[in-house]
Amino acid sequence: MTNQEMLHLDTALQAMAEVYERQLTVTLLDTYHRLLAHVRLTDLLKACDAWLLSNSPFFPKPGQLLALACPPPPPAADLLEARAEQAWHDL
Repeated sequence: MTNQEMLHLDTALQAMAEVYERQLTVTLLDTYHRLLAHVRLTDLLKACDAWLLSNSPFFPKPGQLLALACPPPPPAADLLEARAEQAWHDL
């Protein structure tokens, strides 16, 4: 993530901090930067929006934003077919 993108992330985190009435220290922002630097900014901003829309009463931890920004891929079609066959045989 570029320095400009980090500033955009800071703005999003500051906005969320205001919603949750939380103080963001330099140390805390540095931690979010370090742990989320590999994620695309657009995905992180969508994750921030999703968190704000979730009605959660808590400020998100980096891992929670990461889970929203990078959801696990759906199972491969072959795996789904194998599960369906197994379920059919289990009947």
